[in-house]
Amino acid sequence: MSLGWRQTRPVSDAGSAGRRAAPPEDCGGVWGYAELIEILADPGHPDYEDRLDRLGLGPDSADEFDPAEFGVAEVNEMLALLAEAPTR
Repeated sequence: MSLGWRQTRPVSDAGSAGRRAAPPEDCGGVWGYAELIEILADPGHPDYEDRLDRLGLGPDSADEFDPAEFGVAEVNEMLALLAEAPTR
């Protein structure tokens, strides 16, 4: 049930820093993402190949997933789109 409230928040640039890439879809929330990072750091882990497959990566392309990557320009572009979106 909605009370009809609307909340707005200012949107600004992400600046020049961030903390990690966004988690992949359906990775199991915060704990699943932490587990994914741990598994991908250990090629000997029993679930390593399964997790690569879920990400659409082959065994030779595991380094394409970098959880430390943070695209400042990409985030700022998304924030700009949000700032331009009409409010309901």
